[in-house]
Amino acid sequence: MMGFLKKRILLIYWLLAIITSLGYYFQHPIIAITKPMLVPVLFGYLLLKDHYIGTPIGKLFFYIGMIFAFIGDVFLIIISDTFFLTGMIAFIFTNLCYGISLFYLNQRKIYSHSSMIMAYGFLLLLGYFYWHLLGKELKEYQIPVLIYMASLSFLFLMSVNLSGNAKLRKVAINYFIPGAVVYLMQNLILSINKFLPGGVGDNNGLSMFIYCVAQYFIVNGIYWAYIYQIKRRNV
Repeated sequence: MMGFLKKRILLIYWLLAIITSLGYYFQHPIIAITKPMLVPVLFGYLLLKDHYIGTPIGKLFFYIGMIFAFIGDVFLIIISDTFFLTGMIAFIFTNLCYGISLFYLNQRKIYSHSSMIMAYGFLLLLGYFYWHLLGKELKEYQIPVLIYMASLSFLFLMSVNLSGNAKLRKVAINYFIPGAVVYLMQNLILSINKFLPGGVGDNNGLSMFIYCVAQYFIVNGIYWAYIYQIKRRNV
């Protein structure tokens, strides 16, 4: 059974991702079953390969972040005012935990390199575009959204910061940075659907699939960075 799961668990994840995305597109209630399974499947993917959950401490933060992501997914099964704020708060903690994990993964160093300068510039431009497009539409959500944007920016910056580490540059470029960029795209689409009249007209199906892609990239980054590199050095 364990051997079967190790070989098939990512296939199970992508099947769930496709079904959930189509469920949102067609507004099918199956999302209440499939969406809460996404993060636990990725959690299981890591646990099947990792027998040292709390070592090093940064990896423990990542697992805690995944728990918050699961909570956020449950509350955001239906994008309604009733649960939206609670789901947003859960994902704020997810972003912070993921970012802290990458900070520890980088041995708590902040690098000053051209990629970080470009990252700051990119975030400023994206923030200006976001606020120009949606600022007036956010209404009572302005402060929560600002806090959420700050937590998401922290995750993005820690992903780019990792590229300054020669030993982890490849992992950052192949997994963490693409995952963080895709995650930013997903949140932009979700915000447009939620706050802008008319949205993008896809009932969050596209946003859901992009979210699944982002989680896949970030989780695989942790897999390669911690399990294959950090653990071998017994950090």
